Amino acid sequence: MNPTYYNKAEAVFNKTLGLDPKNVEAMGGMDSLYLSRHQFAKGLEYGQQALALKQTSYNY
Repeated sequence: MNPTYYNKAEAVFNKTLGLDPKNVEAMGGMDSLYLSRHQFAKGLEYGQQALALKQTSYNY
């Protein structure tokens, strides 16, 4: 993920999660975003939420 787009990506993921709080793809995007920013606790939180919703996915 290009750091130039972090803020835009975060806004899109937040908007998506505001409309659909169980959107696994947006949660995975937030996970990747926070891990890229070295905010590991927040990344882990989103990753765990995504995994809880979609336990068969190997991405989380």
